[in-house]
Amino acid sequence: MDRDGAKPSDIYYTPGSAIATLLDGDRAPPRWQPVTEPCAGRGDIVRALQQRGHQCVCAIEIREEERVALETLLHPVSITIGDALSTPGPLLSVVTNPPFSLGAEFWRWSAGARYGAFLVRLNVLGSNTWSRAWDRRRPTFLRTLKQRPSFSGRGTDAAEYGWLGWRDSDAPMDFVIV
Repeated sequence: MDRDGAKPSDIYYTPGSAIATLLDGDRAPPRWQPVTEPCAGRGDIVRALQQRGHQCVCAIEIREEERVALETLLHPVSITIGDALSTPGPLLSVVTNPPFSLGAEFWRWSAGARYGAFLVRLNVLGSNTWSRAWDRRRPTFLRTLKQRPSFSGRGTDAAEYGWLGWRDSDAPMDFVIV
């Protein structure tokens, strides 16, 4: 995937039900910590964070055409149009639904944060690319989605999804890819 401009077929907006699985559970980011969304799209995750009391949210989106949608968010939010991977990583928290082909790269980019949550296909658990990313930051939680999300509004695919992430206060998950 070309980070300078995603194709329309590469854009999968995050369904509200998938976001709620994370934010309404016991693995939500702390409300007092600033949160970065490096793949903000039209702002679905940012909006859900704001609705749940997060006051300091940074939205980064590579596609200029999403600026108008991001500017309509509930209250002032830091909006950057550009490539998140070319900026310093987030300081405290990151919540994102990254492009599948760049997910491990975003994980490495976020590794210095105290909290991270990534909406991923569960097949990343067997991926060599992702296992190398975990050398920088081991996951501490996995919250699976009970129902397959529809990213297009036209049905679901055959993959299972979940929120994979870390909190500094948690012990790393103990699993090995062989």
